[in-house]
Formats: sequence, C-alpha cells, structure tokens
Amino acid sequence: MTPPPRRAINRCLCLFAALLAVAGGERAAAQSVSVRAMALRSGEMPEVYLRTKDNHELLAWSDRQPGEVVRALRANPLPLFKEGVDAEGKPAFVPDRRVPVPAGANGILLLGWNAGQDIRYVAIEDNFAAARFNHWLFVNTSKRPVAFQVGDKTKPLLLAPGVSTTHRIGAPAGEGVTVRAEAPFKGKAKEFFSTYWPVQADKRTVVLLVDEGAKIRVKRISDKLAAAKP
Repeated sequence: MTPPPRRAINRCLCLFAALLAVAGGERAAAQSVSVRAMALRSGEMPEVYLRTKDNHELLAWSDRQPGEVVRALRANPLPLFKEGVDAEGKPAFVPDRRVPVPAGANGILLLGWNAGQDIRYVAIEDNFAAARFNHWLFVNTSKRPVAFQVGDKTKPLLLAPGVSTTHRIGAPAGEGVTVRAEAPFKGKAKEFFSTYWPVQADKRTVVLLVDEGAKIRVKRISDKLAAAKP
C-alpha cells in the first residue's frame, strides 16, 4: 500500500490540533462561571473572594454599578471565601458562605446587602456577555408582586416576589420610553412609580425593586454593555 503524502499527514495533524484546542476551550468555559457583584443598598460590604483558576479574586461591591467580571471556578452552591488562617495557623482563604446558583447559568449577578445582623447574598442568572440594549434585566426583591409596563400600549411584565427575568423591550435605541409600575397596597392595586427613561445603544437597563419600609423603591442601573467596553 502506498503511504499517504506527507502534506496530507500534516494537514490531518493540524486539523486534529485545532479540534483539541476547541475542545479544551469548551472544557475551560464549562468549568467556570462569570460573576459580577452588586450591592442592593449603600454601605460597606465585607471583603469576600471567589476562587479562580489560578488564585482567589476579591469581589468589588457598589450600589451604583455591577463590578468587573470574575471568572470563578464553577460550583453549585458557589463558595465565597474570606482571609483567615488554616489548621496550622498560616494565612489562607477559608470558606465563608455558599450561594446557590441557577442551574446551567454561565453568567450570574451576585447581589449582596446588609440585613441588620447578617449579610445576605443571592445569585441571579444574567447572561450579560450576550446582552443588548433592549435586554432589560428586572429583579424583584420586594415582598409584593409588581406589574411593570415599559412603553405605552404594551402588556405589563408581571414580576412575582423574589423573581428575576430578562425582558426584551420594543423601544428603539436613541429614544426614550415611558415606564410605570403597579403593586397591591392594602388590598388594592396602586401605581407607585411612573417616569420616562432613556434607551441608550451602548447600555441596557437593570431594574431593581426593593422594599423600603411600606414602600417599594425602584432603582434603575445603567449597565454598560460588554460589547461596548474597551
């Protein structure tokens, strides 16, 4: 039998190497999850770290904007670490909390807040790497169901307590849109929020609904899109 030409063998080897590289990249992606942190309220948050491929990385907390992306090792629940000492008294990162993560999520927004004597965390699915200007993220942390309307003559988005969802709005970029919100107060539906928000081509809107005494506070976050970041 005539042996195959060397050129054909080299092509096969190059193709095989490329397939291995793609498979390796997919495995690396499957073993990690993109995490951004954000504080629901103003005030100091404890220093907590995520375990990454090479070390541990400190989470940056702000109540105005989600922090930078940290590629954490995939785990469910996701462990949060703090600086401490190991059994031998040497400096080490020790587990502090474990936060349940939505199954199959490749990106999460980790919300944290001070609840009096305790710090609480919740992870919500947020595929922000693929988000566009009209992919608004709604997070209802309040104890009431909320009907949120984006644009006149549109069907309101119904948000149960403790629910988060991404909603595609119909308003075009570069314009603005009227928003309204209703919730039950003392057994009756009441409009508690109404305003006009811009729709920006390089940003999406994150809407946080937070209990504040007997009221619901609406917090709008202008989230710069991943594709628009340098």
